[in-house]
Formats: sequence, C-alpha cells, structure tokens
Amino acid sequence: MPVNQTLIERIKEGKVVLFLGSGALYGAKLPDCKNIPLGNDLRDLICDQFLDGEFKSESLAHVSDLAESSHSLHELQDYIKEYFSELIPAEFHSLICDFNWRAIFTTNYDHLVETVYKDSKKTPKRIIPILSNDDSLDITRKDSELIPLIKLHGCISRTRDNNIPLILTVEQYNDSLSSRKRLFNHLYELAYEYTIVFVGHSLQDSNIRSVLSSLEKEASNGMRHYLLKPNVKQAEIDLWARKKITAIDITFESFLRELDEKISAEQKVLGYIKSNTTHPIKLKYINDSNPSSLVIKLLSEQVDYLYSELPYELSHAEDFYSGVDLGWYPIAEGLAIKRSVFDELVREILESPDSEREYNTELFCIKGEAGSGKTVLLRQLAWEARLSSVGITLWVRDISFIDIDALHELCENTNERLFIFWDNAALNSIEINRVFNKLIKTNAAITIITAERYNEWNMKCDDLDSIVTKTHEIRYLSEFEIRELVKSLEDNNCLGPNLIHKTFEKRCEEFKEIHGRQLLVALHEATMGESFEDIIHNEYNNIFPIEAKKIYLTICTMNRLRLPVRAGLISRIHGICFDKFNDTLHRPLEKVVVVRQDKNGDYFYTARHSEIAEIVFNRALIDSSDRYQEYISIIRKLNTSYQTDKYIFRGMVKAKSLDELFNTLEDVRAIYEYAQDNLGDDPYILQQMANYERLRPNGNLEKAIEYLKIAKDIAHYDSSIIHTLSIIWRDKAKSTEDEHERRKYRAESRHYLDEIERTWGQSSHTSVTRLELLIDDFTDSLGDDDINDKTFRDTIRDIQKYISVVKQKFPNDSHISMLESKFADICNDTPNVIKNLEQAFEDSDKEPFIAIRLSELHIRNKVIDKAKIVLEKALERRRNNKDINFNYAELIRYHTDYKESDLLYYYQRAFSPEDRNYIAKFWFARFAYTSGDEELKRKAKKTFMNLRGAKVSYDSKHEVRDYEYDLERSKYSVIEGIILRISRDSGFVKLDRCGTEIFMHKNNNTELLWDALLTGDRLSFNLGFTFAGPIVINAKAL
Repeated sequence: MPVNQTLIERIKEGKVVLFLGSGALYGAKLPDCKNIPLGNDLRDLICDQFLDGEFKSESLAHVSDLAESSHSLHELQDYIKEYFSELIPAEFHSLICDFNWRAIFTTNYDHLVETVYKDSKKTPKRIIPILSNDDSLDITRKDSELIPLIKLHGCISRTRDNNIPLILTVEQYNDSLSSRKRLFNHLYELAYEYTIVFVGHSLQDSNIRSVLSSLEKEASNGMRHYLLKPNVKQAEIDLWARKKITAIDITFESFLRELDEKISAEQKVLGYIKSNTTHPIKLKYINDSNPSSLVIKLLSEQVDYLYSELPYELSHAEDFYSGVDLGWYPIAEGLAIKRSVFDELVREILESPDSEREYNTELFCIKGEAGSGKTVLLRQLAWEARLSSVGITLWVRDISFIDIDALHELCENTNERLFIFWDNAALNSIEINRVFNKLIKTNAAITIITAERYNEWNMKCDDLDSIVTKTHEIRYLSEFEIRELVKSLEDNNCLGPNLIHKTFEKRCEEFKEIHGRQLLVALHEATMGESFEDIIHNEYNNIFPIEAKKIYLTICTMNRLRLPVRAGLISRIHGICFDKFNDTLHRPLEKVVVVRQDKNGDYFYTARHSEIAEIVFNRALIDSSDRYQEYISIIRKLNTSYQTDKYIFRGMVKAKSLDELFNTLEDVRAIYEYAQDNLGDDPYILQQMANYERLRPNGNLEKAIEYLKIAKDIAHYDSSIIHTLSIIWRDKAKSTEDEHERRKYRAESRHYLDEIERTWGQSSHTSVTRLELLIDDFTDSLGDDDINDKTFRDTIRDIQKYISVVKQKFPNDSHISMLESKFADICNDTPNVIKNLEQAFEDSDKEPFIAIRLSELHIRNKVIDKAKIVLEKALERRRNNKDINFNYAELIRYHTDYKESDLLYYYQRAFSPEDRNYIAKFWFARFAYTSGDEELKRKAKKTFMNLRGAKVSYDSKHEVRDYEYDLERSKYSVIEGIILRISRDSGFVKLDRCGTEIFMHKNNNTELLWDALLTGDRLSFNLGFTFAGPIVINAKAL
C-alpha cells in the first residue's frame, strides 16, 4: 500500500513523530548469529536463561516477574543489556537519519537509533536520549541539531538505575511511571500538532494499549496518526481507525525507501543552518578564518545578531502603543520616543573608548517601574549600537544558555567589543552572573546591559548587585517626553477617542496632569479616557466566543509571571491544536494575545504586557473558587521538563503567593496535591509546602519539618532547603513557652546553619538567621533570675562580636542593621542591663565586645563621656583590636571636636589591606587624602583603588559619604580648579591649591550647563568622597 501523500507532506515539513516498537528492529542483526527478539522471542530467551526453559506459554510480564524473583532485577537487566549489545542495524535503518523528525519515541531498550545517527555521514542532526523526568526537553528546542530520542521503557545504558528500570512487568510500568510521567505527557502534547507514525507495535501489548488509551483521552482533538503494519487485516484497520489512527499495509523498510524516493534531497535538508562562510558575522572577522559551529549556533539559537541588513516583521503602530512587544519593528520605524536618559546611556555605554572604561568587562542595569518602557529603551540602545557600528551587538533570547567559548571566539576574531543586551535580569540572574564572572576572569571586552523592575532587582538580584558596573533609572515621563509622545501618536493616527478632538496642549495635559506619567498606564488612560484597569477588564469581557476568553485568561494567568506560554501547553489545557486556534480563535484574540514562533517552529503566546496579564487575572478571577479551578487546570498539565513551564510552575506554587491568593487551607493543600500528582516528591514543592505551613496562621511546623527532610534527602545539594529547615526550627522555638524546648529547637536551627556554612560558606542569609537566634537567646536570658554574670556577659559579647563581624562582611544587608537596632533597643529598654554590662566590663578585663555594646548604650542615652571612657579603657588593654579602634574613631568623629590626625590614627588601626572592613578603609582614605601629607595621600589613593574592587552594590560604591569641611567657617569647603578634560558625561578638574586631578560627572553637577563646558573653563565646587575616591560636587562656572 503506497504511503499517504498527506503523511509525506507532513514529513517534509518536519511535523512527524516516529514511535518505534520491537517490530522496528526487523532486519537488524546481533553478533554470534543471535536472533533479534521479536514478538514473544524475548520472553522465551528469559525463560531459557533464568527458568530452565519453562513458562513459555506465559506473558513476558509474568515470566519477567518469575526471573526477577528467582534471581534479581540487576541480573535480569544485565542479561538483556548483554544480549542487545553491539546490535547491527539493517542497511535501510540508516534512512531514518534522512528525515526531519520532530522527535523519536521508542519502547525498545537497544541502541539501534543511536547507532544509525552516530554512523551517518549525511546528517548534521544528533540524537539525545531522554530517559526520565530529570532529563530536560528544552535542550532539543534550543539546539536545532538535536532530536530527542525518548525511551519510554528504559535503555540498556542504564540498567543499574532503580528509578528507571527496563519495563518488563506491569508492576514496573506502574511503579516507574512517576519518573517518566513527563515523557508520556510530552507525547500527548505533541499529538495535538504533530502526526505520530507507529512502527512495530501490536495491540496485544498491554503497555502500548495503555499509551493509546491515554493518547485518545489526553489528545482527543489532536492530529490523525498512522500505523505501519505489513499484512494488516481489514478488521484491524477498522479497529485502529476508531482510535484516529490510519493503518498502512507496509513494512518499515518499504516505508523508508518510499520516502527516500518521493522526497528530494533538497527537501530532506535537516534544520537549515546558515553556512559559516555566508553568515553576516563573517564580515566582522579580521582574519581568514570562518566562524565555528559554536559561533553559528550562538547567533542562530541563543542570541539575535543585529547587523545592518537585519530583517524585522512589519506590524501596526496601534499595537505598539497598546503595549505589545513587537520586537524591532517600532524601533526601526521610529515609533518609540527617545527617553531623556537615552543620550547619556549611549555616551556612557556605547561610545566610551576602552581607554576610559574603568573595567574591560562591564555590567550595566536599567531600573524602572513595571510598564515604564525598560524593554523598549533596551531595544533602542541595541538598535543604536547596530547603527553606529561601535562593536558587535547581540540580543539574548528568552531564558537562554549562553556559550562563553563562542563569545571568546567572537572577541578574538573580530577585535571588537561585544554589547550583549539581556532583558529581565531577575529571570536570568543565575545565567548573567555565571557568564559575567567567567568573562571577567579573562578580562574580555564585553559589555552586558540588562533591565529590571525595582522590586524584582531588590528581591532576586543580590548576586548581580555586587558586580554591576553602574545602574541607571528610567523615570516617569518628563514634559519634553510627553510632548514627543503626543506628536508620535498624532503622526501615527493613534490618538484614541479621548484625545482625537483635543488640541495639542490639551493632549499633553491629559498625560501630565490627569493620567500620570507611567508610560504603559498613561498611554491607555489618556487615549481611551478610562482607568487602565477598566480598559483592560472591558477588553476581557468583550471577548467572544467563551472558548477564546477562557484561553486568554489561561495565558494571562501564566504570563503575569513574565514568561511566554507554550502553544503545546495551551493545547493540552484546552484541547485545541494551533491550527484550530489560528482558524477559529485568532481573530477574537488578535488584539490581546501576541503569537510568536521561535527558530525551531514552536509557538508561544503572551498577553501584550505582563502588567496587563496581572490585571486580567485579578479582575476576572475575583472569586476564590474560580481562581482555584484555573490554577489546577494549569498545574495538572505543566511539563517542567521545559524551562518555561518549570518557571511558571514554581511561580504558581510559591507559598507566599498561594497564601495571598487563597483564603482556605483546603484550596492550597489541594493545589499542592495536584502539583505532587504531576511532579511527585519534587523538592521545590515540598519546600513551598513547608513555607506555607510557616506562613499560614496556626501552621503545622512539625509537618513543615517533615516535608523539608524529604526535600533535603532528594536535593541534598540545595542550600536553600537546608536554610528553610533552620528557619522552621527557629520559628518553632518562638512558638513554645517551654525554655528547654526553645533551647533544643534553636540548637537544631544552628545545626542546619553549620551544615550550610561547612559546605557552601557563610552568606548574609545564614548570618541573619544566626544573629536572630543569638538575640532570641539573649531575650530569654533577661527573664532568667538565676543566670550568672559570666553567662550574661558571654551572651552579650558573642552577639556584639558577631554583629561586628557580619557588618563588615555584608555592609549592605539591611536585615543585619535592623537586628543590631533591635538588640540595642532590648538592651536599652531592659532595667539593670547597663549596670550589669558595666560590672561585666570591669570583671572581663575590658572585653572588647562588651566595651563596644556598653559604649553604644551610653551613646544612645547621650552620655558621650562615659562611652568615650569605656572605649579608652578597652584600648589600653587591647590597642591593636580593630573593632575597638573603629568604634573609638566613629565616636570621636560623630560626637567630639576631633583632630583629623586622631581619626587617621584609629581608622588606620581598624583594618588590614586584605580584610573587608570597607567603612574603616574609606574613612582612613578620606582623611588621609586631605591631610596635606604626601605619603598619607599616596596611601589614600591606594586604599581608594582597593575599595573600587569591593564586593558591594554600585549605589553603595558611588554614594557620596562625606565632603571636605571647613571647620572654621562651619560649612563645606569651596574649592576652585580648571577643567583639564571634558567629555559628554564626565571630565577631570585640576585643583588650584595642589594641582591634583579630580574626577567629575555630569550627574553630580546639575547646575552646570554641561554641554557648554570647555577645556580650560574655571569652576568652583565642593569636594566629595565615595568608595571610588574624591569627586567634584555641586560645581559652578566662574
């Protein structure tokens, strides 16, 4: 029977999944003239090997049970592995490699498919075996050369993994289904968009019957599929037809040979990859070498390379102004207004010569509120870089893994700086941090520019905060920007009903005075004349048919987490394939849903903006029961083998989010039950279940600990789970009145902190928790009348010592500062504490940390003389103690008419060059710089240079912490100098008094007409000090 032409066309399009059973092995050979086991042959082989040739009339499952019982699972699996080793495919099997399969599924254990792809000389495609839920499906989506080989019943390469045994018995199939569930779900999802060709299967096989039954149930509205079976009978054809499967009377060999004849060589091209000699990047190479496959893969799959002839998809201006991310179209067509910060960013990030860059490897961040235009601004900068040809411009695609070797190759062969634009810092923080830290070690000429919301940066970008070169902010619309925006709306006929009949000035007033200056909100409200939320909700209410509205709501529920939604996932949730969506539902949703296709042909849906998705979710799902139903319909279908699904899943089951969204314990627990049904004992789910018990009123902390212990056993490498365990034990101690239990529970909490720090080192998170435990211990001791003086003294000393250490190590952690303040309040508010501390100070031989705490209490009570005496006595005993020297220097600076020479003396003794006592270093350098002593000034410059490399945030590093002060006149010193060099944003000024060159920046000198400044102009100014050194502040032209 000839192959259906429809099927041939689907194969040409790469729209077919191959599903191989044991019959697909027909024609292959084994060494030593062993027979390929087909049908019941494997059963008979097991009987001969393990059961003395008996039980050959029984099923394979029953025989395997007997063999495993009489011997062992490993012996049975090792026998099968040995038997199938060195399998030799038939000649026709090599034709499998000639066609562009979307995926290959198999219930076979052997290496037939792996072998033919390995031996193929014609195909650039490679096979990657997927054996369990732990294997990522994303890698095959991101790498067009990879075809997933999904082995549902195991593989002879993994016969000793008890979690994924070879499927031989019904019990094994049922028991191991949880570890392979996502693989089956992937098959059901593909069935909506792709045709499945079954090869070598029989309905007598109970396992394949189970797969077909689930396929029929899970993808009832999916594509029609095909079965290859020689000598198929009409009754069988009719039976398969009822399952929406067309049976073809043909062998696998004949099928492949017919495809080979009917599909031309050109049509067999597998995943077109641009030649490395014709790719536009070749024009940037300064040598004769061609871009490697690594570079081509980077530019075709991980990033977009912005070159002069870059094509972009045309769209409509009104879509852009309604909030849709239309890629490069609005930038290329000039629809986006130029923000006031744009020129400064261009000058500082793009145009600065390498000789003026402080670091060769840079990371810039643009911060702003949601809907403020960060992504558009980032695209404008990238487009400007492309137009100016200042380097090589790359735009990172959503949630990509970047090949660092490819970046290095580009740098070496082009001798150009790479500008890498990488949106959504919070979602990509781990990857950005990995890439940046690898690049900085090689001093690569690479600039990464990212963007993020203020709150997301503060909550999720701690690791980036300490390595960022500089941050910029995009603020509300300025008056100039409003006027430019109104002009743009007028030019593109996008004024909307509220502005169309108003004058230009009135239109500007709508933005300025009535609707605020938040870009996304203002555009909607000013043009439509309604509140932003009402506009979005009315849009949602006016969507028909109801099926389209439900799909839009599902997309918004997930896209509010700022992640694209896979079309395959929507297919599974709503039982609709992409073709049907295009044919029947695209029109009612075309103004509210954005459809994108990646380079591998996979489709994704988003709302116009994540803020819009959030509004739709909140307004459409006011009722908790509706919200619950929407949640479980999504959670049951998510496939976390895809990274986007994994992130969506994690966002949806986060304990804090569920606690805010659902009022009843029953709803949240049911959501977690559905989540576990999908993923099993996933450590992240268990951690969030524990967090929920901690957050909810009257939560069960015992159950939380139980969840976390299971999670820890599964993911022993995850320090966050162990830290959550520590926090739960800390909270458990707070919840009991029994002091013995409190001590026991805090000891448990410390045990887990010790475990984290032994393995991963100390962090600000562990430090905060440990400090909380110390303060809780101290609070308990205050109520203990029987506590002896030594214990009391030791407790205070330990807390103060720990505060001093962690403040120096993590100077920007606000939680540590708050806990220090809490400790001081407790001490100050508790009767007799000062008296006891004074006695402890005398008895402890002027113990440093007792001295520091006592002096700070005296300072709080404005008894400065006593505080000074305490520290001086402590210094008499321990002159080299850094903490006492630092605290004494701080006291005399804040509370006395100090001599700068005294400050220099004590601050210099408060640090050593290699430590992290950054504040002490700063104050020494600051006063040394203005001391008038050239040797001290030299030391100051060296110390400032050291501070520039401090692991603190950009804002902390460039905060102006002090000014040169004129003590006689009681005001900041006014200094004069001459401009030596001036650029668009910065320059250097030579001081009249000593000839020293001082840096100045436009942002710190707002009263100057910066663009009018020239070399040789004279200025008066204040001299400020940051971690980076002295800086010109508040300059005025003379």
